[in-house]
Amino acid sequence: PRNVFVAAFIGSPSMNLFEGRLTNQNQNLIVSIGNQSLRLNPRVMDDKPALKSYMDQTIVVGFRPEDLEDASLASQHPSDQQLQTEVVGREALGAETLIHFPVSAPTVDTGDPDALDELGAVNSVRCTARFDSRTKARVGDAVRINVDTEKLHYFDRKTHLSIGP
Repeated sequence: PRNVFVAAFIGSPSMNLFEGRLTNQNQNLIVSIGNQSLRLNPRVMDDKPALKSYMDQTIVVGFRPEDLEDASLASQHPSDQQLQTEVVGREALGAETLIHFPVSAPTVDTGDPDALDELGAVNSVRCTARFDSRTKARVGDAVRINVDTEKLHYFDRKTHLSIGP
């Protein structure tokens, strides 16, 4: 998507968007989201060279619900590419299960006047994951969520335009 508004508007459920920060820690490219961090593949700088100018700055990071999975169902995923959270909502839809969870990170104004923080938390973004229907995750459970970091989207925090090609 070319900007945050389109990223939030297209798809159902829509893309999860929140503020993050790119850093280089011990030779690893990291995106920090609130109090959690995800290790990125170094290729991301080759694929999106414009990201180099955003190092150590706050950006908008997005990921689609289908790029998340219950870590208990895919245990081979690297642990430094996982989020830890608590399930606050569950929708069993047959072939898939939508899991809703908070991430402690500043919210992002997508420009959509209908967008609401359904959790009612002042500084927490509600995220949605599309888990396999075999998930055992229930409301109140602590879960680890695999993030396909190769599919993250990056946006300029001020202009809300996509960073990179």
